[in-house]
Parts: sequence; structure tokens; C-alpha cells
Amino acid sequence: MAGRTSFPDSTFEHAFGIARTSADDWFDPKLHTDTDLFVDPFLMFDETAKPWNEVHDRLIDFFNTAMEHVAASKGRETSVRWQRAAAMLSFPEPPEFCLGYGVKTIFGSGSAEGLGRDMLKAASDAIRAGLTNIDDFGELMLFGEGFGADRISDMVCNVVKDDLVRYTREVAQRHGVPLESFRLDHQGFDFPRDRWVRRIVDLPLNTCWDRRTPVLLVPDRFLDELPKMEDGAFWDWVYSNQNEQLRKDLGYDLTRNMKRKQILELAKRRPTLRWKYGKQYAAAARANPPKPYDFNADPAFKVTPLK
Repeated sequence: MAGRTSFPDSTFEHAFGIARTSADDWFDPKLHTDTDLFVDPFLMFDETAKPWNEVHDRLIDFFNTAMEHVAASKGRETSVRWQRAAAMLSFPEPPEFCLGYGVKTIFGSGSAEGLGRDMLKAASDAIRAGLTNIDDFGELMLFGEGFGADRISDMVCNVVKDDLVRYTREVAQRHGVPLESFRLDHQGFDFPRDRWVRRIVDLPLNTCWDRRTPVLLVPDRFLDELPKMEDGAFWDWVYSNQNEQLRKDLGYDLTRNMKRKQILELAKRRPTLRWKYGKQYAAAARANPPKPYDFNADPAFKVTPLK
């Protein structure tokens, strides 16, 4: 287990004595603990400049590739294609960003393997239901539950980590921040070779931990208090829009007298319902784009200490 160093609690800016300029649009993370803000992919999707304007297509290509492997495996968990999909859908929480729910730590809960198994099963169920590809990020509901803000953020940060490495290096070089060499896992996905990228890169060192860990920065306009696709919202949508379909498919007469948990359990067994809800979720996000977290007002005291 990683332990704290003798260095005091610090943000990146203070640790390296940086004087910010108008060119600095990065979030200044605490280095000693997570900040419970998350990379919201919907805040990236309207970008017009590279590399951020390519993020949506990269994410869709990534998950469609995983679904191709699952389909080719024909559900055989011992097959090479299933194992390739399993390797793709393993999303460790990247401590380099210092984002998430960690309390007095940046190293996460270590539950990525279990989530990957759930996603594989959900993908396999979707393929059996005839859904073989997705074309919008909201359709990731196909991959099952577990899509809280922190997990969505982890997935995005892993898939586009190579872009964030370049971004961080530009910031460090602009301010003369010293760099050290790290072997960095999950530095983006290599589609031609069908594998996660691992390479040695030079990045700033997180001085608050004795486990040698680099720091990666994120533009603050991509950070938000990202809501998950809540069970309550899903239930309301199912009742309002899919009552008749569920009754036909499953032989149930859904009424307000039926317990919410029962309706949810029935609906969650239907990949097509998750897919439809995901499409609606994505459409709503595009029609009313989310706004990044307001760091100036800091209404939830994410960066301002409570007094």
C-alpha cells in the first residue's frame, strides 16, 4: 500500500511554484487526495480542435471493437477473442489524475476487473438480442450497470490518456516543471495491434506519495459533477415509455402498485431497453449540453476549503 511522504499537502501549482498565465486552462489537482470531480465526455464532444474533437469517435470505435471480439467469441469465455475483449474492458482507476471518490488517497478502489466482467456479460447479452454496434456514447448503457461518474471518467481517461500525456508535457515545459521517466500503463489503445499501449514517458512526479506516481493534467472545462444514469430516472423512463413493451415481452402488467425494484430488474434484463434509454440520454445531453464545473464560484467546495 502506498504511504504518504513527508511532503506537505499541496496542489500541483503550489508544489512546483507555477505562476499561471492566460494560456493555462488546466485544473490544479490536489496531489495528496482525490477531488470528486470527473472527466465528463459530453463536455468534449463539441470541441472543434484536435485532439479533443476526435474523442467521441475514438470511444465509439473502442467499444465497437470490444463488441466485435465478444460477438466473434460466441460467448466462449476461454476463446482468444473473449480474452481480448476482457483485456480491453479492464479500466483501472488512473491515480495520475487525482480525480474520483478516494478519501485521503488517489489510488482508487481496485474494482476494475469486476466491472469488466459485468461489461462483458452485458455486451454478450446485447449481441444475443441483435445489437452488434453503437454509434453514440449514451448507448454504452448496453454494457450494463456501474456507469457512475467515476467509472465513466476512468474509461475516458484510459482511452485518451495519450492525448492527456501530451497536454501535461506541454504545460510542464511551458513552466519549467522537472520531469521524470515513468512506465505508464493504458496510455491509449493501439487499434492496429489491438492492445493497450504501455510505454515510458517523461512526466511530473507526484511528490505527496512514496509510490512513484506521475501527475496528469486535464483542461478544467472538461470537469463536472457528472451525474450517473440514475436508477430513478431509468425507472421513470421505463414506466412512461416502455410499459406496453415490457408487458408484451415479459407477460407483466406494470402498474404503479408494482415495486420499483421489480420493474428495474425486469427492464435491466432487456438490453434493447438499456440501448433505447442510452440513446435518449445522449440526445438530451446534446440538446442541452452540460456545463463544466464553476471553479470561480465553487458551489460544492471542490477546491475551496470549508471554513
